[in-house]
Amino acid sequence: MAIIRARTPRVWDMALSFGERMAARLLAALLARQGLEAQPFDSWELGLMTDEQHGQARPLPEAFPAIAERLAALPPELIPVTTGYIGRSRSGEITTLGRGGSDYSAAIFGAAAQAAEIQIWTDVPGILRADPRVVPGAEVVPAMRFEEAAELAYFGAKVLHPRTIEPARRSAIPVRVLSTFAVDPAGEAPLAAAGTRIDDAAPAEPVRAIALRAGVQSLTVRSLRMLEAPGFLARIFEIFGRHGISIDVIATSEVSVSMTFDRTEGDLEAAVREVAAFADVERAPERSLLCLVGPGLRTDPSLLGRVFAILAARRIPLHVISQGASRLNLTVVTEPEPAREAMAALHAELFGRGGPG
Repeated sequence: MAIIRARTPRVWDMALSFGERMAARLLAALLARQGLEAQPFDSWELGLMTDEQHGQARPLPEAFPAIAERLAALPPELIPVTTGYIGRSRSGEITTLGRGGSDYSAAIFGAAAQAAEIQIWTDVPGILRADPRVVPGAEVVPAMRFEEAAELAYFGAKVLHPRTIEPARRSAIPVRVLSTFAVDPAGEAPLAAAGTRIDDAAPAEPVRAIALRAGVQSLTVRSLRMLEAPGFLARIFEIFGRHGISIDVIATSEVSVSMTFDRTEGDLEAAVREVAAFADVERAPERSLLCLVGPGLRTDPSLLGRVFAILAARRIPLHVISQGASRLNLTVVTEPEPAREAMAALHAELFGRGGPG
Protein backbone atom coordinates (compact mmCIF):
# COMPACT_ATOMS: atom_id res chain seq x y z
CA MET A 1 0.00 0.00 0.00
CA ALA A 2 2.92 2.33 0.71
CA ILE A 3 4.39 1.57 -2.70
CA ILE A 4 1.20 2.19 -4.68
CA ARG A 5 0.06 5.00 -2.33
CA ALA A 6 -3.49 3.71 -2.28
CA ARG A 7 -5.68 1.59 -0.05
CA THR A 8 -8.10 0.14 -2.53
CA PRO A 9 -10.65 -2.44 -1.29
CA ARG A 10 -8.81 -5.11 -3.30
CA VAL A 11 -5.41 -4.36 -1.74
CA TRP A 12 -6.91 -3.95 1.72
CA ASP A 13 -8.55 -7.40 1.58
CA MET A 14 -5.27 -8.95 0.48
CA ALA A 15 -3.45 -7.30 3.42
CA LEU A 16 -6.13 -8.36 5.90
CA SER A 17 -5.90 -11.98 4.75
CA PHE A 18 -2.41 -12.58 6.13
CA GLY A 19 -3.48 -12.86 9.78
CA GLU A 20 -5.80 -15.78 9.04
CA ARG A 21 -3.33 -17.44 6.70
CA MET A 22 -0.51 -17.30 9.25
CA ALA A 23 -2.81 -18.41 12.10
CA ALA A 24 -3.88 -21.54 10.18
CA ARG A 25 -0.24 -22.49 9.60
CA LEU A 26 0.70 -21.87 13.24
CA LEU A 27 -2.20 -23.97 14.57
CA ALA A 28 -1.49 -26.82 12.16
CA ALA A 29 2.17 -26.79 13.25
CA LEU A 30 1.14 -26.85 16.92
CA LEU A 31 -1.15 -29.83 16.32
CA ALA A 32 1.63 -31.61 14.45
CA ARG A 33 3.93 -31.13 17.47
CA GLN A 34 1.27 -32.92 19.53
CA GLY A 35 1.61 -35.92 17.24
CA LEU A 36 -1.57 -35.23 15.25
CA GLU A 37 -1.77 -35.26 11.46
CA ALA A 38 -2.81 -31.71 10.60
CA GLN A 39 -2.51 -29.63 7.45
CA PRO A 40 -3.19 -25.92 6.90
CA PHE A 41 -5.37 -24.75 4.02
CA ASP A 42 -6.38 -21.39 2.67
CA SER A 43 -10.16 -21.49 2.43
CA TRP A 44 -10.20 -21.31 -1.38
CA GLU A 45 -8.05 -24.46 -1.54
CA LEU A 46 -11.05 -26.21 0.00
CA GLY A 47 -13.54 -24.57 -2.35
CA LEU A 48 -14.63 -21.29 -0.71
CA MET A 49 -15.22 -19.06 -3.72
CA THR A 50 -17.01 -15.72 -3.36
CA ASP A 51 -18.38 -12.83 -5.38
CA GLU A 52 -16.26 -9.73 -6.06
CA GLN A 53 -17.63 -7.60 -3.20
CA HIS A 54 -14.48 -6.72 -1.27
CA GLY A 55 -15.06 -6.25 2.45
CA GLN A 56 -18.51 -7.92 2.44
CA ALA A 57 -18.09 -10.88 0.09
CA ARG A 58 -20.72 -13.61 -0.17
CA PRO A 59 -19.92 -17.24 -1.00
CA LEU A 60 -21.04 -18.34 -4.46
CA PRO A 61 -23.70 -21.10 -4.63
CA GLU A 62 -21.21 -23.52 -6.16
CA ALA A 63 -18.90 -23.10 -3.14
CA PHE A 64 -21.04 -25.32 -0.91
CA PRO A 65 -20.88 -28.51 -3.02
CA ALA A 66 -17.23 -27.79 -3.83
CA ILE A 67 -16.30 -27.64 -0.14
CA ALA A 68 -18.21 -30.84 0.61
CA GLU A 69 -16.45 -32.63 -2.24
CA ARG A 70 -12.97 -31.49 -1.25
CA LEU A 71 -13.44 -32.28 2.44
CA ALA A 72 -14.72 -35.74 1.56
CA ALA A 73 -11.59 -36.35 -0.53
CA LEU A 74 -9.21 -35.70 2.38
CA PRO A 75 -7.72 -38.71 4.21
CA PRO A 76 -9.94 -39.57 7.21
CA GLU A 77 -7.07 -39.24 9.68
CA LEU A 78 -6.14 -35.73 8.47
CA ILE A 79 -7.19 -32.68 10.53
CA PRO A 80 -7.73 -29.77 8.09
CA VAL A 81 -7.01 -26.37 9.62
CA THR A 82 -8.51 -23.73 7.36
CA THR A 83 -8.70 -19.97 7.38
CA GLY A 84 -11.91 -18.16 8.23
CA TYR A 85 -13.07 -14.68 7.20
CA ILE A 86 -11.48 -14.84 3.74
CA GLY A 87 -12.23 -16.36 0.35
CA ARG A 88 -11.30 -15.88 -3.27
CA SER A 89 -13.30 -14.63 -6.24
CA ARG A 90 -13.53 -16.32 -9.64
CA SER A 91 -10.95 -13.84 -10.93
CA GLY A 92 -8.49 -14.96 -8.25
CA GLU A 93 -8.75 -11.92 -5.99
CA ILE A 94 -8.71 -12.44 -2.21
CA THR A 95 -11.91 -11.23 -0.54
CA THR A 96 -13.08 -10.85 3.07
CA LEU A 97 -16.50 -11.75 4.46
CA GLY A 98 -16.89 -8.79 6.83
CA ARG A 99 -17.04 -8.53 10.63
CA GLY A 100 -17.41 -11.93 12.25
CA GLY A 101 -16.70 -13.64 8.95
CA SER A 102 -14.73 -16.42 10.67
CA ASP A 103 -17.95 -17.56 12.38
CA TYR A 104 -19.66 -17.55 9.00
CA SER A 105 -16.82 -19.60 7.51
CA ALA A 106 -17.09 -22.08 10.40
CA ALA A 107 -20.79 -22.59 9.70
CA ILE A 108 -20.16 -23.03 5.97
CA PHE A 109 -17.46 -25.66 6.52
CA GLY A 110 -19.41 -27.34 9.33
CA ALA A 111 -22.50 -27.65 7.16
CA ALA A 112 -20.46 -28.94 4.20
CA ALA A 113 -18.82 -31.56 6.44
CA GLN A 114 -22.22 -32.56 7.90
CA ALA A 115 -20.79 -32.01 11.38
CA ALA A 116 -22.68 -33.13 14.48
CA GLU A 117 -22.28 -29.61 15.91
CA ILE A 118 -20.72 -26.30 14.85
CA GLN A 119 -18.83 -24.65 17.72
CA ILE A 120 -17.99 -20.95 17.89
CA TRP A 121 -15.32 -20.27 20.53
CA THR A 122 -15.19 -16.63 21.58
CA ASP A 123 -14.40 -14.27 24.47
CA VAL A 124 -17.83 -14.41 26.13
CA PRO A 125 -19.52 -17.41 27.80
CA GLY A 126 -22.32 -17.56 25.21
CA ILE A 127 -25.13 -15.34 23.97
CA LEU A 128 -26.25 -13.14 26.86
CA ARG A 129 -29.69 -11.84 27.78
CA ALA A 130 -28.39 -8.26 27.33
CA ASP A 131 -25.20 -6.37 26.57
CA PRO A 132 -22.89 -6.98 29.59
CA ARG A 133 -21.46 -3.46 29.25
CA VAL A 134 -24.95 -2.15 30.05
CA VAL A 135 -26.17 -4.97 32.31
CA PRO A 136 -23.10 -6.45 34.06
CA GLY A 137 -25.09 -9.31 35.57
CA ALA A 138 -26.69 -10.46 32.32
CA GLU A 139 -27.00 -14.26 32.20
CA VAL A 140 -26.16 -16.63 29.39
CA VAL A 141 -29.09 -17.86 27.31
CA PRO A 142 -28.70 -21.66 27.55
CA ALA A 143 -30.68 -22.43 24.38
CA MET A 144 -32.38 -20.56 21.57
CA ARG A 145 -33.80 -21.19 18.13
CA PHE A 146 -32.14 -20.43 14.82
CA GLU A 147 -34.44 -17.55 13.88
CA GLU A 148 -33.97 -15.93 17.31
CA ALA A 149 -30.18 -16.10 17.05
CA ALA A 150 -30.31 -14.61 13.54
CA GLU A 151 -32.43 -11.67 14.75
CA LEU A 152 -30.12 -11.00 17.70
CA ALA A 153 -27.01 -11.15 15.54
CA TYR A 154 -28.49 -8.74 13.00
CA PHE A 155 -29.67 -6.24 15.58
CA GLY A 156 -26.52 -5.91 17.63
CA ALA A 157 -25.44 -9.10 19.45
CA LYS A 158 -21.82 -9.19 18.23
CA VAL A 159 -21.15 -12.78 19.31
CA LEU A 160 -22.27 -14.12 15.92
CA HIS A 161 -22.00 -12.92 12.33
CA PRO A 162 -25.60 -12.35 11.13
CA ARG A 163 -25.16 -14.88 8.31
CA THR A 164 -23.66 -17.63 10.53
CA ILE A 165 -27.07 -19.17 11.12
CA GLU A 166 -28.00 -19.63 7.43
CA PRO A 167 -25.89 -22.70 6.53
CA ALA A 168 -26.39 -24.33 9.95
CA ARG A 169 -30.16 -23.95 9.81
CA ARG A 170 -30.32 -25.17 6.22
CA SER A 171 -28.43 -28.33 7.24
CA ALA A 172 -30.21 -28.69 10.63
CA ILE A 173 -26.86 -28.67 12.47
CA PRO A 174 -26.83 -27.21 16.01
CA VAL A 175 -24.51 -24.27 16.72
CA ARG A 176 -22.92 -23.89 20.15
CA VAL A 177 -21.33 -20.62 21.33
CA LEU A 178 -18.62 -21.22 23.94
CA SER A 179 -16.00 -19.26 25.86
CA THR A 180 -12.30 -19.82 25.27
CA PHE A 181 -11.72 -18.77 28.89
CA ALA A 182 -14.17 -21.18 30.57
CA VAL A 183 -12.05 -24.01 31.98
CA ASP A 184 -12.74 -26.94 34.26
CA PRO A 185 -11.96 -26.64 38.01
CA ALA A 186 -8.48 -28.08 37.48
CA GLY A 187 -7.81 -25.47 34.81
CA GLU A 188 -6.80 -28.12 32.30
CA ALA A 189 -9.38 -27.92 29.53
CA PRO A 190 -12.20 -25.70 28.24
CA LEU A 191 -15.72 -26.60 29.27
CA ALA A 192 -17.74 -27.74 26.25
CA ALA A 193 -21.00 -28.38 28.10
CA ALA A 194 -21.90 -24.76 28.82
CA GLY A 195 -22.46 -21.84 26.47
CA THR A 196 -25.50 -21.33 24.26
CA ARG A 197 -26.89 -24.08 22.05
CA ILE A 198 -28.78 -22.93 18.95
CA ASP A 199 -31.22 -25.27 17.24
CA ASP A 200 -34.96 -25.57 16.68
CA ALA A 201 -35.44 -27.83 19.71
CA ALA A 202 -34.94 -25.00 22.22
CA PRO A 203 -37.88 -24.59 24.62
CA ALA A 204 -39.94 -21.44 24.11
CA GLU A 205 -39.52 -18.34 26.27
CA PRO A 206 -41.62 -15.16 26.01
CA VAL A 207 -38.52 -12.99 25.50
CA ARG A 208 -35.19 -14.63 24.80
CA ALA A 209 -32.83 -11.63 24.91
CA ILE A 210 -32.41 -7.92 24.25
CA ALA A 211 -29.92 -6.48 21.74
CA LEU A 212 -28.60 -2.94 21.47
CA ARG A 213 -26.93 -1.40 18.43
CA ALA A 214 -25.49 2.08 18.83
CA GLY A 215 -24.01 4.33 16.18
CA VAL A 216 -26.87 4.23 13.70
CA GLN A 217 -28.32 7.10 11.70
CA SER A 218 -32.01 7.82 11.28
CA LEU A 219 -33.66 9.49 8.31
CA THR A 220 -37.23 10.65 7.89
CA VAL A 221 -38.16 11.33 4.26
CA ARG A 222 -41.39 13.14 3.39
CA SER A 223 -42.81 13.51 -0.08
CA LEU A 224 -43.21 17.08 -1.32
CA ARG A 225 -46.64 15.98 -2.58
CA MET A 226 -48.82 15.43 0.48
CA LEU A 227 -51.15 12.85 -1.07
CA GLU A 228 -51.03 10.20 -3.78
CA ALA A 229 -47.31 9.93 -4.54
CA PRO A 230 -47.09 6.73 -6.63
CA GLY A 231 -43.60 5.25 -6.79
CA PHE A 232 -42.35 7.39 -3.88
CA LEU A 233 -41.12 4.49 -1.74
CA ALA A 234 -39.80 2.52 -4.71
CA ARG A 235 -37.75 5.52 -5.82
CA ILE A 236 -36.21 5.93 -2.35
CA PHE A 237 -35.29 2.26 -2.03
CA GLU A 238 -33.78 2.19 -5.53
CA ILE A 239 -31.48 5.09 -4.65
CA PHE A 240 -30.30 3.55 -1.38
CA GLY A 241 -29.78 0.17 -3.03
CA ARG A 242 -27.74 1.71 -5.83
CA HIS A 243 -25.44 3.36 -3.28
CA GLY A 244 -24.86 0.12 -1.38
CA ILE A 245 -26.94 0.99 1.68
CA SER A 246 -29.15 -1.55 3.45
CA ILE A 247 -32.01 -0.40 5.65
CA ASP A 248 -32.18 -1.79 9.20
CA VAL A 249 -35.54 -0.59 10.53
CA ILE A 250 -38.35 1.07 8.63
CA ALA A 251 -41.76 2.60 9.31
CA THR A 252 -43.80 3.93 6.38
CA SER A 253 -46.92 5.77 5.35
CA GLU A 254 -48.07 6.80 1.88
CA VAL A 255 -46.04 10.01 1.84
CA SER A 256 -43.31 9.53 4.45
CA VAL A 257 -40.80 6.91 5.56
CA SER A 258 -38.55 6.70 8.62
CA MET A 259 -35.55 4.38 8.48
CA THR A 260 -32.19 3.66 10.07
CA PHE A 261 -28.79 2.73 8.59
CA ASP A 262 -25.33 1.79 9.69
CA ARG A 263 -23.36 5.05 9.42
CA THR A 264 -20.34 3.32 7.88
CA GLU A 265 -22.15 1.47 5.10
CA GLY A 266 -22.25 2.63 1.49
CA ASP A 267 -22.26 6.22 0.24
CA LEU A 268 -24.98 7.68 2.44
CA GLU A 269 -24.10 11.29 1.65
CA ALA A 270 -24.64 10.79 -2.08
CA ALA A 271 -27.92 8.93 -1.47
CA VAL A 272 -29.25 11.71 0.77
CA ARG A 273 -28.41 14.34 -1.86
CA GLU A 274 -30.36 12.40 -4.49
CA VAL A 275 -33.40 11.93 -2.26
CA ALA A 276 -33.35 15.59 -1.17
CA ALA A 277 -33.95 16.59 -4.79
CA PHE A 278 -37.57 15.38 -4.61
CA ALA A 279 -38.36 15.09 -0.87
CA ASP A 280 -37.79 16.69 2.51
CA VAL A 281 -35.10 14.82 4.44
CA GLU A 282 -34.76 15.09 8.22
CA ARG A 283 -31.57 13.55 9.52
CA ALA A 284 -30.65 12.38 13.04
CA PRO A 285 -27.01 11.19 13.14
CA GLU A 286 -26.92 9.72 16.66
CA ARG A 287 -29.49 7.02 17.27
CA SER A 288 -29.57 3.55 18.81
CA LEU A 289 -31.63 0.45 18.06
CA LEU A 290 -33.07 -1.53 20.94
CA CYS A 291 -34.44 -4.93 19.92
CA LEU A 292 -36.33 -7.53 21.96
CA VAL A 293 -36.43 -11.05 20.53
CA GLY A 294 -38.74 -13.87 21.57
CA PRO A 295 -41.83 -15.81 20.45
CA GLY A 296 -43.99 -14.14 23.09
CA LEU A 297 -43.93 -10.97 21.00
CA ARG A 298 -46.18 -12.66 18.43
CA THR A 299 -48.23 -14.88 20.74
CA ASP A 300 -48.89 -12.79 23.87
CA PRO A 301 -50.55 -9.38 23.25
CA SER A 302 -50.11 -8.42 26.90
CA LEU A 303 -46.32 -8.64 26.56
CA LEU A 304 -46.20 -5.70 24.16
CA GLY A 305 -48.27 -3.65 26.59
CA ARG A 306 -45.91 -4.56 29.39
CA VAL A 307 -42.84 -3.54 27.37
CA PHE A 308 -44.28 -0.15 26.42
CA ALA A 309 -45.39 0.45 30.02
CA ILE A 310 -41.79 -0.08 31.17
CA LEU A 311 -40.51 2.35 28.54
CA ALA A 312 -43.21 4.93 29.28
CA ALA A 313 -42.51 4.82 33.02
CA ARG A 314 -38.95 5.93 32.29
CA ARG A 315 -39.97 8.45 29.62
CA ILE A 316 -37.86 6.80 26.92
CA PRO A 317 -38.27 8.78 23.66
CA LEU A 318 -39.34 6.47 20.82
CA HIS A 319 -38.67 7.83 17.34
CA VAL A 320 -39.50 4.68 15.35
CA ILE A 321 -41.29 1.47 16.37
CA SER A 322 -41.07 -1.59 14.16
CA GLN A 323 -42.07 -5.23 14.40
CA GLY A 324 -40.45 -7.59 11.89
CA ALA A 325 -42.42 -9.68 9.41
CA SER A 326 -41.79 -12.75 11.58
CA ARG A 327 -43.25 -10.83 14.55
CA LEU A 328 -40.41 -12.37 16.53
CA ASN A 329 -38.77 -9.04 17.31
CA LEU A 330 -39.82 -5.62 18.51
CA THR A 331 -37.40 -2.83 17.63
CA VAL A 332 -37.47 0.77 18.77
CA VAL A 333 -35.24 3.64 17.70
CA THR A 334 -34.20 6.02 20.44
CA GLU A 335 -31.18 8.05 21.58
CA PRO A 336 -27.94 6.53 22.93
CA GLU A 337 -28.33 7.14 26.67
CA PRO A 338 -32.09 6.40 26.83
CA ALA A 339 -31.36 3.17 24.91
CA ARG A 340 -28.96 2.01 27.61
CA GLU A 341 -31.42 2.99 30.32
CA ALA A 342 -34.21 1.15 28.52
CA MET A 343 -32.12 -2.01 28.13
CA ALA A 344 -31.29 -2.07 31.85
CA ALA A 345 -34.93 -1.47 32.83
CA LEU A 346 -36.32 -4.11 30.45
CA HIS A 347 -33.72 -6.64 31.59
CA ALA A 348 -34.59 -6.04 35.24
CA GLU A 349 -38.33 -6.41 34.58
CA LEU A 350 -38.22 -9.32 32.13
CA PHE A 351 -35.25 -11.32 33.45
CA GLY A 352 -35.20 -10.38 37.14
CA ARG A 353 -35.47 -12.73 40.08
CA GLY A 354 -37.92 -15.40 38.95
CA GLY A 355 -36.45 -15.67 35.44
CA PRO A 356 -37.83 -14.84 32.01
CA GLY A 357 -41.41 -13.78 31.82
